[in-house]
Amino acid sequence: YVLGGNGPAVFDCSGLILYSYRQATGRSLPHSSSAQSRLGDRVGTKQARAGDLVFFQSNGDVYHAGIYAGKGQILHASRPGTNVKTDPIWTNQGVFYVRLLSRA
Repeated sequence: YVLGGNGPAVFDCSGLILYSYRQATGRSLPHSSSAQSRLGDRVGTKQARAGDLVFFQSNGDVYHAGIYAGKGQILHASRPGTNVKTDPIWTNQGVFYVRLLSRA
């Protein structure tokens, strides 16, 4: 994790999403978790699929983001001194999911 990092060697949370999406689609996203949270379609927790984005908010402000890995897990760049990793989603308060890519 490095604040402002957008890969391929260092990432912050929104930089990991930006880099991954660019690698998968060739298209860019904004480098801001708040801006990313306003793209695509919101989906419910039970409809979330691996590859959807996960956003965490408090008092209406998005403070963290990652990529849903399925089974209640998130792939994310969490904080300084840590590598990109998969963790269980640690709360259900203020969590929402966004699907950027439609899949059949």
